[in-house]
Amino acid sequence: MTEDFQQQLMEALISGPGEGGRPKVEDLLLEFADVDPKVRLITRYLAQRRAEEGESELPPDDGTGEAPPEGNGRAERVEWQEDKTPRSLRRLERMVQDMHIELEELREKNDALAAALGACYLCWGKDLGCEVCHGRGRPGSAVPDRALFAQFVAPAVRRFRAEKGIEPIRFR
Repeated sequence: MTEDFQQQLMEALISGPGEGGRPKVEDLLLEFADVDPKVRLITRYLAQRRAEEGESELPPDDGTGEAPPEGNGRAERVEWQEDKTPRSLRRLERMVQDMHIELEELREKNDALAAALGACYLCWGKDLGCEVCHGRGRPGSAVPDRALFAQFVAPAVRRFRAEKGIEPIRFR
């Protein structure tokens, strides 16, 4: 998903109802479902969850990428809580927040491991258009961070050598 879509999604989650009283986030998901396979999966997942709860507003994905015709027996609109936010939207907001936290944690781990191996933290030397390394940042292309190398790499090398019965190396 693009940064632009992520920004639009966050704005939609914060804002109130959109057209026809439906949450703007649903309109956004439906709009991008035809463009991005990841969004299509999220849309299908939400439609399935809502159908299970009897509150589907998102059309089920029949594989054609087209919305089903009206009057197909879809459940009625989401019942709004006193705070005007549907329960399913609050769950989606929590899910997006959890995904954002997980993404940040994974980015921190990626950056630390890239530094431990002396690699570009963005592309690991795989992208000629990378703004940081221009595709030259594969592991070993820079001096590894000594402390992170000792934390992440040295234990794995020791284990590997022990398994193969090779004399251990002392990393300083």
